[in-house]
Order: sequence, then structure tokens, then C-alpha cells
Amino acid sequence: MKRSPVQLVDSQLFKLSIEPLRVDGGLTRKPPSPVQDIEFETAQGMQLATDYWEGDVPPGLEGRTFNVHLGIRSLNGTNQPNASYEFEVIFVGIFAIVQEESPSRMPPGLLAWQYGMTMLYGLIRETVASQTLRMPNGRLMLPTMSFLGEGPSETLNEDGFYTKVELQA
Repeated sequence: MKRSPVQLVDSQLFKLSIEPLRVDGGLTRKPPSPVQDIEFETAQGMQLATDYWEGDVPPGLEGRTFNVHLGIRSLNGTNQPNASYEFEVIFVGIFAIVQEESPSRMPPGLLAWQYGMTMLYGLIRETVASQTLRMPNGRLMLPTMSFLGEGPSETLNEDGFYTKVELQA
């Protein structure tokens, strides 16, 4: 085991909304297995976190600290057989790319995007599972996802912000 080049410095839950879906007569639905299809939309964004460090930026982290956000929203309605909850969850994380540990062929922004999104999704997955555990439809375990090999679909804008919205199924 070795230290990752991408370090999660801080994370915050920005939004949490989970509501159980009910069927005719008020009966609840069992949540699907993580291997079944669950349709949801992701909203992803990233920008340099130039003002995160108070005072001096730690050595090696100049231009290598990123604010990454990931939001997941269910698209399943009551007419979807695998729908048991409507939910929306948004997490934001601060990621530092440690220069000494970073593979030289991958730019810091791409490392922050791929690893940051993967780590934030893990936080969302665990949050949804723990919050739905005591709800009437039972625990919802989202499928495991990876953002490795992906990058932002748009170029960096003048504010230093990447965005991407897509449908996952």
C-alpha cells in the first residue's frame, strides 16, 4: 500500500433529500439490488481552489488544490420497476494533488477529476445507504461506480470551472 497522489483534504454535504416512493394503497417498495439498473443524473464540477489555504499555500500544492463537486439525483418515478426512493445528494470536496506522489503523465486537474469524483461518489453511496436503512422501503445501496478514464466534457472556462451533466443507467 502506498500514499495516493490525490488527497481528500475536506468534504461537505451540501444537499440531502431522500423520500420513499409508495405504490397504490400506500404500500412500500423494496429497494433494488446494486446490480439492477437505477437511473440517475449526475452533475459534476471542478475548479482550482485558489483561496482554500489560509495564508501560505503548502509547498508543492500551488495550482494543485481543487474544489470538486458531485451531485446525484434519481430519475426513477413510480412507474419504474426498480424505483424505491426519490433522492438528491450533493457533496463537495477539496482535493490536493501531492506532487511527489503524482504520476508525471497525468495532469493534476485530470487526477483531481477522476479520483475526486470517485471518492465523492463513495461518500454519496454510503450516505444514501445509511439514511435509507431506517426508512420504510429499506436500505438503498447504489451501484459502485468509477470515474477513472473520464474527464470533464467541456473545457475550462474563464472562471477556472469545469462542468459536466450526464445520465447514468
